[in-house]
Amino acid sequence: MSTGKKYPFKDKGNNSLKSSVIKFMKENGFAAPGYKFKIAVFGGRKLDMNKTLLANGIEDNSNVLFIIENPVEHNINNIIKITFHQITIAGLNFDGQTKINQDTTLIKLNVGDIKGFNLFGVFDGHGKYGHFVSQFCRDYFIKAMEQYAFQCIIRNMLTPEQIYNNVKNKFIQYIIDCFRNADIEMTQQSKFDYYSSGTTCTLVIQLNKNLICANVGNSRGIIIYDNDKNTYRGLYPISRDHIPEELQEYQRIINNGGIVSQYIDKNGTKFGHYRIYKKGQATPGIHISRALGDLNAKNCGVINIPEIREYNLTDNSKYMVICSDGIWEIMSNEYIRDLGNIYYKKGQIVPFCTNLIQMAMLFWKNKYSDYRDDIAVVCVYFNK
Repeated sequence: MSTGKKYPFKDKGNNSLKSSVIKFMKENGFAAPGYKFKIAVFGGRKLDMNKTLLANGIEDNSNVLFIIENPVEHNINNIIKITFHQITIAGLNFDGQTKINQDTTLIKLNVGDIKGFNLFGVFDGHGKYGHFVSQFCRDYFIKAMEQYAFQCIIRNMLTPEQIYNNVKNKFIQYIIDCFRNADIEMTQQSKFDYYSSGTTCTLVIQLNKNLICANVGNSRGIIIYDNDKNTYRGLYPISRDHIPEELQEYQRIINNGGIVSQYIDKNGTKFGHYRIYKKGQATPGIHISRALGDLNAKNCGVINIPEIREYNLTDNSKYMVICSDGIWEIMSNEYIRDLGNIYYKKGQIVPFCTNLIQMAMLFWKNKYSDYRDDIAVVCVYFNK
């Protein structure tokens, strides 16, 4: 069975292609029982070499593409059927003009061609370049998970269950490291300034029947399940909002020299979200206590370490909704559950997402008149 998945390799010297590839494999100590890596393309040129090489892995760099071929058919039973939809719309400035949409959504199925290894996420950017940060992080996590999937394949872990059962703790540590590395990789690009711009990230990794959520910031995911016969009243928040007034977050900010305060108008009246400031300064002024990017906030207690939560899907698990705070600012978990149940019973995921957006727009208008935050929704139906 060929996965058709291609992985690149960069020739680092002046040796012939064949000797360079073999040398690379030997230097990296790979040995690959049962797997073949066929050279497909080098530097854009077709090869006249039909040599099949045994290997166990290849670095993700650039020019030589390999196609993984597995001679043994691996049947994966009981893959959970999913239906999904994503939608995002730009918000409005206080003058009613449409602003740049800084929300980004993520749906990536069958990561590394592993059936049932899926990614779902919402990234809510903020600051002048927040849209660049949210898009950068989405692309980074796709790449990072593809790389991890490849490493699983070459270690003969071909199903989500094998990954979850054999290396779950290592995988979770890898996810946590990815959040730190996303910030590091931001320092190596020059497209945008992330000093005062950043993003939330609610990333849900599905390994068939097992969900792992990694979250920073105040985007949020919820799972709706049936805790009674066909009532769908069960609700599990698969993430927790990271806001500075929450005790654990507040203590860390104070311990790192930050201050938590609301805005204060000229009359001394406090209003709005609690925000994080450096002592004696009006910056960074963000209202989330964990984020990607936001270099200016990282020395006053804002961190990029995600909180991890897990959820095991059963026949009672119905659907998942992940949204930016363009939804959560004006709707409760319970409201979305009650609205979502109407559509879930009919199998109408697109109308649900559309109506959710429309209702959110109406709620924003009623509450703030002309102003509206960006809105992002990712919805997944399980076994539907």
